Amino acid sequence: MKEERMAILSMVEKGIITVDEAERLFAAIKGGSKRAKVEEIMSKAGDKLNILAKNVNKKTEKIMNDAKPALKTAGEKMEKVVEDVKPQVKKAAETFSEKAEEIKDKIKERRQKDDECVYDYDCCEDWDDEECERNMEAVKDSDFEKDVTIIPFEESTFQEKTEENTAEEDKKED
Repeated sequence: MKEERMAILSMVEKGIITVDEAERLFAAIKGGSKRAKVEEIMSKAGDKLNILAKNVNKKTEKIMNDAKPALKTAGEKMEKVVEDVKPQVKKAAETFSEKAEEIKDKIKERRQKDDECVYDYDCCEDWDDEECERNMEAVKDSDFEKDVTIIPFEESTFQEKTEENTAEEDKKED
């Protein structure tokens, strides 16, 4: 740096550069030394980061190598558990399917029983099978009142009462 200063002073002395230009050159030289320090610090930081990365890599490899046997053992144990449980799961699935089928059959039986009790199939005499089925499907349990007692009657008795009611209404109108 001393040589560079002497060269700049020599150029000013010979009139090659002005004093202002010399001052700028001195500032650039001084800044250059700061740049060199920054580069040196950055280089040292880079070296330290490189060493850190290598250490992290070594430790990661060690952890992975240490974990491989444990993971292999865990996998083998899991396979054994799966094999041990497989028959139980299969049996449970079969039992579930059987019970579901039983429930389905009971529901069908109940619906058929309800159909026999609630629906009068004599009304279907004039209908074909499809039309009868469609009409029967349209009827829902919610269409009927619950706990209703139907009292049978003879048609002749009903006819007599209807005639009596008509006669009474005629008298009231007069």
